[in-house]
Amino acid sequence: MIETKPYVRLIAILSTGIFLFSSYRFVQFITLTALFTILLCYLYVRHVSKRLVIERFMDVVRLANHEQLDISFKVKNYSRFPVLSCYVMDETSTLVVYNKGNNIICTLRPHEVKSFSYRILGQERGELYIGPVRIRFADPLGLFTVVKYAENQGKVIVRPANIPLNIELKPGLPQGTLKIADPCYEDITMPKAVREYQSGDEMKRINWRTSAKFNQLYTNEYQFTYDVPVFVFVNLARGDYPFEKGTYVGERALEIAAALVTKAAEHNLNCGFGAYGTDFPFLKPAKNQTNFILDILSTINMVEGKMEYNPVEKFKAQLPFGTRVFVVGPEQVELYNAKEMAGKKDISTSSIKLGGERK
Repeated sequence: MIETKPYVRLIAILSTGIFLFSSYRFVQFITLTALFTILLCYLYVRHVSKRLVIERFMDVVRLANHEQLDISFKVKNYSRFPVLSCYVMDETSTLVVYNKGNNIICTLRPHEVKSFSYRILGQERGELYIGPVRIRFADPLGLFTVVKYAENQGKVIVRPANIPLNIELKPGLPQGTLKIADPCYEDITMPKAVREYQSGDEMKRINWRTSAKFNQLYTNEYQFTYDVPVFVFVNLARGDYPFEKGTYVGERALEIAAALVTKAAEHNLNCGFGAYGTDFPFLKPAKNQTNFILDILSTINMVEGKMEYNPVEKFKAQLPFGTRVFVVGPEQVELYNAKEMAGKKDISTSSIKLGGERK
């Protein structure tokens, strides 16, 4: 959009009238010069406006609540003319911006590319957007001003804040992905080494190829691993939370749930999720859905009413055998807060009674 100063139209009209009806060539020359200058300034802003481009380096970024993140973008001037003064502002919705870094004033030479970055802080959980970028510049004489919007928005997903929490997984089933020092969970699908035969070794453990090669018996050794599918359920029924601080306690419940999902991913375990909340999501334990679950935790909200069922019993038939169910609600939040207030550095699922029944 090109904004024209009010006096420019007046000058153009007067100059045209004087040029047409004046008999003095000097006066006609002055008015024609004024009209030509106005035309050049207009053509300048039209040309530069079409060739001034914003390039953003992100489509979707994720950060935890109360976490900082750097946002970057480029301003490219593809025109043949310089931009003497260019104001650039990147919209950031409710995100906190340090030192107003999203407001920039710069100059651009012909075909120059400038990179800018600023730091944001997530202060509330949710799905937010950065952009559009607003560009404002004028011709060298300030007769015309261009306000242009670059509609390349970026999505910022603010997840629940990171909190310390250790997840306890034992017992489990053999042939999993988590390594432990317990021969009870020997995984015959993951060979570790070959050793000489010892009295009492089972015949099915003998490595016949190696034994034939060296003309004596050798026995296979296997890695000790186990697998514990994890299912995290969070109760967001508003009626189960204290009235005066239900929102705060509900946010803390989401933080605990996010910590459980993240820990399960660190152990490379199948993780599922369910909630008594908006849209009532349910995901069976599976690989590679950690980000999806955390994105749900970023946008889910509390619902009215009370939860009148036991999640462990309700989903018992839908979960794989050996699944460890963790139920997070107001009672678990109260226990976690008590441990945190006491200065406990090693808060585990057992210390806050977070471990559900193992099926």
